[in-house]
Amino acid sequence: MENNNNVPNKRNKALNKKLVLNHVIIIIFSIFLAMLVKLIDKGWGDFAQAVTQSRTIIQIFALAAVLALLQIVFLYYILQTKKDILENGKLLAVLLTAVLITLLLSYILGKYASVYLMPLALAGLLIGILIDKRAALMANIFINLGYFLCFVILYGIHETLISASAMLTGIVAGTYMILMMEKTYTRMRFLLNGLFIAAFIAPVAMLSSAVVLENDWQDILYSGMWSFLSAVLSVALFITVLPAFEKIFRLSTNFGLEEICSFDAPLLKRLSTEAPGTFNHSLSVGNLAQLCALAIGENPQLAKAAAYYHDVGKLRDPLCYVENQKDYNPHDDFIPEVSVYVITQHTNWGYELIKKENLPDVIADIAKEHHGTTPVNYFYNKVKKLTEERVDSSEFCYDGPIPSGRIGAIIMIADTVEAASRSQCISTDEKELRAFIHELIEEKRRLGQFDNCGLTLRQLKQIEDTLVEALPGVSHTRIAYNTEKEDKKEIS
Repeated sequence: MENNNNVPNKRNKALNKKLVLNHVIIIIFSIFLAMLVKLIDKGWGDFAQAVTQSRTIIQIFALAAVLALLQIVFLYYILQTKKDILENGKLLAVLLTAVLITLLLSYILGKYASVYLMPLALAGLLIGILIDKRAALMANIFINLGYFLCFVILYGIHETLISASAMLTGIVAGTYMILMMEKTYTRMRFLLNGLFIAAFIAPVAMLSSAVVLENDWQDILYSGMWSFLSAVLSVALFITVLPAFEKIFRLSTNFGLEEICSFDAPLLKRLSTEAPGTFNHSLSVGNLAQLCALAIGENPQLAKAAAYYHDVGKLRDPLCYVENQKDYNPHDDFIPEVSVYVITQHTNWGYELIKKENLPDVIADIAKEHHGTTPVNYFYNKVKKLTEERVDSSEFCYDGPIPSGRIGAIIMIADTVEAASRSQCISTDEKELRAFIHELIEEKRRLGQFDNCGLTLRQLKQIEDTLVEALPGVSHTRIAYNTEKEDKKEIS
């Protein structure tokens, strides 16, 4: 048996290898970016001749060294705060792509328009919404500093005061934009917030440029105008390129999640028509999951989207699931082993459908994880009654894996509680309802389903409290009006 102490060592070795590889990628990327910047500076015609000159070669290597150094320092910052970015090659690709687009656009606009027009906040916005807000705040500082140093290398020390003023303005604008995105769920709201920040940043730019330009009031006013346009441009570019990042890298954002939760989305439209029982169950789970996510400080929009899609695998054969059945149950004609296969495979089928639809990876992962490795007890007990031989319980379990994040665990709990509340006549008494919900959560915990998701006992208690309060409203029943006489009496 492998020594458990070797597991962390192996993980550290794998991380060190990836760290070395990331260093190599960053160095190559920095040389490529430095050459692109110099190419734009000289133009296609003069670049071939200039690149043979020692001054140009020194400039390219100086640019590459500055860019590489800043990115490597940023890499070590991430290593201390968010290791999973380094372990996920896709996220490093997002970082480098965001930096590439931002620096090139900023250099072109800075060269041909004004240094105050540069959309240097763009990379921070992309990193903040696609990866991590803290990483974005640091990235915003490093990108502005990187552009400033590149400006100095290319144009000399006499231009540094103007570029330093623009750098200060860019850091302030980018910081405010990153902070404002946390609870912004629509693109229009984000654009309006961007206009507000643009109006705020314009006088900041005018004040900082006034120190450099002294009494040149026309240029001071221009600096304010360009800074206003820069903030608006950063937001506009962010809204424009974000869908491409979402599709290419299959990442989730609040804006994208809101869109895929529309009932016009292809899979949800199919679910509502082909499996209406599952569709209504998913909506109820979505309501519960949102409230639970809010209670423990997780993203409610992600919880809602994951809940809406967690059972789409049932589209493979909707009538095999009880919520879609009326007078006929196909499992009456199946042997238990076939029934278990159909029931347990809906998690894998859902994962495949979501992947095929090019929805975010996290939605697909949660669809696969939401039953973990729990057993289907009904058919297990049925087989035990039919045979005297020993039955392997593992053959009656879902394939897993168990939830890898808090949202996945929330979906597992909300799904279990909502389904159990519909199949059983639950009491409205708070004490009995709490005992009912607590036992369902505790059973999952005993089975080790929360071992990899990072949920604390305190957060499990908060989820339990939320469900106790919310469940009666989700699964309430209406008064039945049985006779025409009662209807007339009610109307009168």
